[in-house]
Amino acid sequence: MNKPLNRFYIKNDNAINWSVALFHEVFDFLSSKPISRDQLNYEAGVCKNIHYGDILTKLPSIVEYNSPIIPYVNSDIDTRLFSSLNSGDIVIADTAEDYMVGTAVEVSVNDGEVITAGLHTMACRPKIKFAKSYLGYYLNSPAFHNQLKRLVTGSKVLAINKSEIINTVIKFPSFEEQQKIAEFFTALDEKIRIKRAHIMQTEKLKTYVMKQVFSGQMRFGYKVKWTEKKFKDVLDIERGSSPRPISKYLCDSEDGLNWIKIGDAPIKGNRITSAKEKILPSGLKQSRMVHKGELLLSNSMSFGRPYILEVDGCIHDGWLVIRNHNNIFNLDFLVYLLASDEVKKQYKKLAGHGVVSNLNKDLVSEVILRYPPLNEQNTIAQMLNSVDNKIALQKNQLESLEKLKKAFMQRMFV
Repeated sequence: MNKPLNRFYIKNDNAINWSVALFHEVFDFLSSKPISRDQLNYEAGVCKNIHYGDILTKLPSIVEYNSPIIPYVNSDIDTRLFSSLNSGDIVIADTAEDYMVGTAVEVSVNDGEVITAGLHTMACRPKIKFAKSYLGYYLNSPAFHNQLKRLVTGSKVLAINKSEIINTVIKFPSFEEQQKIAEFFTALDEKIRIKRAHIMQTEKLKTYVMKQVFSGQMRFGYKVKWTEKKFKDVLDIERGSSPRPISKYLCDSEDGLNWIKIGDAPIKGNRITSAKEKILPSGLKQSRMVHKGELLLSNSMSFGRPYILEVDGCIHDGWLVIRNHNNIFNLDFLVYLLASDEVKKQYKKLAGHGVVSNLNKDLVSEVILRYPPLNEQNTIAQMLNSVDNKIALQKNQLESLEKLKKAFMQRMFV
């Protein structure tokens, strides 16, 4: 039966199955001309152009002409070479390096404005009338993309072509139910957009506050002058090491030691609470033991990122361990200090290059740390923790909304 798991019940329409048609029965293809990135800009031009990269990385399912993330075509390009899109037209990315090939957008165009389709896209115009925004959601649903998976060619760079997609199946309910579906997902997308905007605003606030705090311009009523000391004069620092070959030391035994890797660091937050792997106790002789309450500093990949340990374990040479033996610092304050622009700029300056690819003990030891007394550190840490907690809450709320949308995208289309 052509019915979704969840649907909107329309009067006199509850038992009607969805209609079924082939892609070429529903759409006509429009011509498009490849436009390279160097022919586009975000300031002004003769028209706007939807590039496949924008579809894959930036654009929602429904895109308005005035979206600031759609670039303009440079004024020296002849727009007569393009097909102008109408509201309701579809643009599909026909090339990608991953599963996102086939991602589509439905276009909404203002009167008198011109928008075109460009590089690695298929522009399609519906032959029959659909409710606004319905196709933008349906063509990105698992129900439709499961068909595309069988048509994809290539290994590293994936592609779909017109001769294959024309025989895919398009399914749709009555026009009234299409409207209900589109309204539902549009409202959900608006909640997601607002939540993302809130996160961005809060993260900007945190960046501003950290800059003000660690430059000494925001003092919370405290008057005592901040101390300046070299890293090595106030903190102990050691580099991790690894038993080799590590494969011979990995184990699942209960007496194994946590083997703390970069991948154990959280995407959200600054505390390492667990390790996915363990090593044999005999591996300790060739590694470095670290303990709860100490700090780890990544010295490669995303270099200079600090984390507070909440587990004991061993670390390899991708980590530096920072020990606050003299209790000069509030640990939370120290994490924020080491993550500040003031400290990161010193890494680059001391390394003598424009970009630091990795850190070492000697380089970090020479960094100058500016810090207030503990009472002010406590105030700063409490304030920044509250901002981080707000960001974490907002991101959890966003994640819940995105999961909700994903679930309904699976259940409301066939």
